[in-house]
Amino acid sequence: MLSVIVRAVMKRFPDWLWRQLKISMNRSRPQVSFLPLVEDKGSVKLLHQPSLHKTFAIHKEQALTQEQSAPRATASV
Repeated sequence: MLSVIVRAVMKRFPDWLWRQLKISMNRSRPQVSFLPLVEDKGSVKLLHQPSLHKTFAIHKEQALTQEQSAPRATASV
């Protein structure tokens, strides 16, 4: 019985609602912070990912501290 109801509803589902559902599903594009960020080529603006930006800042800070603590080679002529 439930499958009959689901099929009947899905056949009559409005196109505008399908578009809204697809947009909301595609707005969330998780990325990892230790890889380069993917270029945004889409027409739909992505959702803000607080954890991505927070960990991205941490990785940047760690890279700067490693760069500053690395011994510098001096050129002697």
